[in-house]
Amino acid sequence: MAQNVQSGEGIAAVEYQLAVSGKTLKFNSQVVTFVDAEITDSVYSPSTGLHTFRTLDPSFLESVKEAMTNADPVMQFRVGFGSFNQTYWLPWQKHIIRNYSAKFEGIGDNAGHLIVFATSNELVRLERSNKVIARKGKISEIVKAIASENKLDAVVEPTDGQFLLYQCFIDDTRFIQKRLLPRAITAKGRGGFFFFIRDNVLHFHAPDYQTDARQMNYYDVFGTGLTVEDTSQDSRLWDNGVAGLRVVAYDPYTAEMQEIESKPESALRLADSIYQYGNVNNGQQNIPYHMSSNPLTEINAIAQFHYAVARQQVFRCAVSVDKTITIRHGDLLNLSITQQNQRASSHSGYYYVTGVSHVIKKTSVNSTYHLERGEIRGQSQSLTVQSSDQQLIPVTAAPGQDPNIMEAQSSEQTKGAGKQSSATTYAVIADANVPLSGS
Repeated sequence: MAQNVQSGEGIAAVEYQLAVSGKTLKFNSQVVTFVDAEITDSVYSPSTGLHTFRTLDPSFLESVKEAMTNADPVMQFRVGFGSFNQTYWLPWQKHIIRNYSAKFEGIGDNAGHLIVFATSNELVRLERSNKVIARKGKISEIVKAIASENKLDAVVEPTDGQFLLYQCFIDDTRFIQKRLLPRAITAKGRGGFFFFIRDNVLHFHAPDYQTDARQMNYYDVFGTGLTVEDTSQDSRLWDNGVAGLRVVAYDPYTAEMQEIESKPESALRLADSIYQYGNVNNGQQNIPYHMSSNPLTEINAIAQFHYAVARQQVFRCAVSVDKTITIRHGDLLNLSITQQNQRASSHSGYYYVTGVSHVIKKTSVNSTYHLERGEIRGQSQSLTVQSSDQQLIPVTAAPGQDPNIMEAQSSEQTKGAGKQSSATTYAVIADANVPLSGS
């Protein structure tokens, strides 16, 4: 079992390859000098990269132009960290070159180019082809079919309900984002699916389905910076149903109308307390909807999706660290914010990693991890407040389903016991729908 995520001694490394005329051209450090890179991964949007190089060899630029001629230019890269003898590498990332610029520098024999590549992952490729096709089956089956059409491996959580949906002059990426995500729900009522690419694999599932759970002690890593944000009063979250969502469904064939409400007890719960949104009169969001031939599952899924995603975004953390690249978008991260001999912050605990940004300059790397969850820890008392009646955060027990993480409740870090930690702080979540033994 892996240990806590910690910074290590070493240097950052990057490797690049370019697809040219059916061949792979590896970037030769003697010809092309790496300057820096900004790589951003997200569960909400396509991953992007901005890669800067210098070269004195004009033939390299000609190779780039040749790669662009087939209208499907591919650049592959990977990021590593460690020593010259032992480097930990992230998997190769396949990106599309969206554009590049070459700035002429120097004169005479020292003349060359400063080249900047802007790249994005496979979701951009999926955006380029519009389709007209009838899609039939479970939402999960339709997503698998789209992944197969695009020759992508996929991790897809099984969904409930048989659907008939028409993809009319729209690309695969937008069809999944706009039509399939809101209609995805498990047989147990879990909604709030996410759709993203990670390591060239298409993911379509809830946050705790077949993912990794990791542990980070904030005060044990190098170059740390932490920003916490409470967005509970953001009007966009209220418009999306953070206080609950009601779908007013009308069936034009039978002239019947019914109301379907989101179920907070079916949402993912990453901490024990939640704000009392019910104190706001008429805070629920209402959505009118005309039913079709699709089953009632569609209405339940739409209500649950909007509520779950809005709730997920209430509490945010941005953690910046040096020399740490192992945390990935789509992970669950148990963040311990505990000063020595003091109780853990109410912002400690599990978060969903929604975004990762790496800034690599020559041999150094700084990473920023964007974390989200809908709940807060209610059992922690402010370090500057002496009496409980002065606490500023009104909280109540949070309804929802805990992530399927082995021994999460017994972790010493979860209880805020300083720098002590459980011996098993890393777990693979195989299936969120399978209950743990003894639970």
